[in-house]
Amino acid sequence: MSNRRSGVALALGAVAVLAAACAADPPVPRPGAEVGTTTTTTTDATGTAPTGSLPATRSGPNAPAVANFTVPPSVLCTTGPGAPVPVPVSYAVTGAMTVTFTVDMQQVVGQPPHSGTYEVPVPCDGNAHTIVLFAVATDTSTTTQSKVVMTGA
Repeated sequence: MSNRRSGVALALGAVAVLAAACAADPPVPRPGAEVGTTTTTTTDATGTAPTGSLPATRSGPNAPAVANFTVPPSVLCTTGPGAPVPVPVSYAVTGAMTVTFTVDMQQVVGQPPHSGTYEVPVPCDGNAHTIVLFAVATDTSTTTQSKVVMTGA
């Protein structure tokens, strides 16, 4: 159990350091856009990308695979200005021991399933917010993928 927590903490710490290094007035991405990804694409057994597959950043020899990660480009505020609004994300991950999300570099509390849907709380303030999916394998190999969602009235 301690090794799992150490692996997740190590992966999240590395991402936080990289994000802090890149934080000097970055351009604001358009809603629904992917951010911080590479051109590595997950493929199926035939060597072709599954429908809905998106590029992901992978590290380690046994990095989990993200077959799908969908976030709506925008959500309406139903909870009032500044209060968090649940954003439904849909995703499919294989080879992961744990899956977690962050919003604007803040870890989301909870234990999402390895694949499926999960409601991620996002501040409802009329701004763009970055949702990052983290998938960590038992050997601490990681895969991350980011999407942007816009909140508004």
